[in-house]
Order: sequence, then C-alpha cells, then structure tokens
Amino acid sequence: MKDKWMEAYRDFLVAENKEKSTISTYIRQAQRFVETCGKFPENRSVVERYVERLKRQYKPATVNLYAIAINSYLKWSGNEDMKIHTKKLKKMFVLDNVISDEDYRMMLDYARETWSEKYYYIMKVLAGTGIRVGELRYIIVENVRHGRGVVYNKGKYREIKEYTMTADKADRNKTIDTPLSKGQAFLDRCITVTQRQADLDTVMDKTINGDMFGVCPLLPPESVDLIIADPPYNLTKTFSGTTFTKKKEIDYEEYTRQWLRAVKPLLKEDGSIYVC
Repeated sequence: MKDKWMEAYRDFLVAENKEKSTISTYIRQAQRFVETCGKFPENRSVVERYVERLKRQYKPATVNLYAIAINSYLKWSGNEDMKIHTKKLKKMFVLDNVISDEDYRMMLDYARETWSEKYYYIMKVLAGTGIRVGELRYIIVENVRHGRGVVYNKGKYREIKEYTMTADKADRNKTIDTPLSKGQAFLDRCITVTQRQADLDTVMDKTINGDMFGVCPLLPPESVDLIIADPPYNLTKTFSGTTFTKKKEIDYEEYTRQWLRAVKPLLKEDGSIYVC
C-alpha cells in the first residue's frame, strides 16, 4: 500500500523541480525521520536528538546532506521553525569535497593526453562556471564558444559565465591551441620507422611517431642540418599515458647525455642543435 503522506511530499518535490536522485534521497530521509520522530515532531528537542544520532553514525558531509533533506520535509509539513542549522556542517562539507588545483590540472593533462576530449571539456566547464553536474545538459557548443549560457534549475533561470576556459597558458606562451579531434587526425597521419633508411627521401616532410632511441639509429648519419630538441624537464609528468619521473641530478645528466649521443651522429659537419 502506498504511503499517501509521502506521495504528497513527493509531488511537492517534483513541483520544486528537484532532480530524481535528490527526490529519492529526500523521500528516504523523510521516511526515516517520520519513523523516529513522527509526522509532526512534538518539539525541537526531538529533532535535535535525531540529528545527534546521525552525527554519531555518519561523517559531517553525510549528516549535512541528510539535514538538508529533513529541513525540506519540515518546511513542507509546516514545521519550518524546527529546521536544523547546517551552517557549520556546510563548511565541513565543502572542504571535504574540494580538490586541489594541482589535482585539477593533473586530471586535465590526463584527459588531454589520452584524447578524452569529452571529459576534458566537462571538467573545464564545471571548474570554469561553477555549475552542477546535473546542469551540464544546458551547456551546448555555442555556450563554450561564446563563454556564456543560461541554465534552468529548480524553477529558476540564471546566466552563467565562464572565465577560465582559455586561461591555462601564461601570457608569454604563444603556442598554438589545437582541438583534440584535430590532434588525433594529425597522429593518424604520422609514420613509423622500423628499418634502416638509406636517405631521407622516404621520411622528408613527414612526422615520425616513435621512441627516438630506437628511431635515430635507423636514419642516415650526417644528413640533418638542424635539430630542435624539446626533452622532458626533470619533473614528474605524464606524457600521453607515459610518466616521466623526476630523477636525481646525476641520473638526469646521464639521460641528457644519452639522447645527445643518439642525435649527434645525424648532424652534418656544419649542423646545429637547439634545445628548448
């Protein structure tokens, strides 16, 4: 048999434009509250004792979530004067769920390097606008291009503006931005070298995708006029799924000597090498 009381409360939540997952949580917490305190608590002390029991069972963030759900029920049932104060709990809730800027950048780098374009832009939009995950459906390509859009949630419209979508690079960084889809298309056009090359004709004006320590010995010696090298800095960083781990200075120096020894035979007698 359906609980008409809770069905009426559900209808109220639907009219409030709550998400389905939110409605489910609110109903579940309202049922538990009613089972313990009754539909209409006798006084505020009854509510406070119930909250104290929650605090002993759950973490602050969870208690905060349940308290908000109970407050919704109390408001609907005409007992708004018994609402739970959640100010301190909210502060703890926020701190429990904030990731560091370093973690955020690391996730962006991983998404970019693994060609996860969808998740890359989802994270950018969430961080740049402060919208909720449930509001993502209102963000379309035009919003990202123009840096603004309109979100409808809980019966209200609000304009959102994002400021950080293009703020990743320093002002002096003049590198070209390439969409991930175009980057993948570029990779598809790259070639691999697995056999010794008699001359450069077969690889001229082409991009070789491979490990330089394996490719360099296969290219003709003294055939290159200029080498521009951009080796990994001595930092722990992930490059396309492969992590370069920071080394001791003596080990990094030896690593540098290794790749220099690998490319030097390719230079012509009057050739040059530039290291970025």
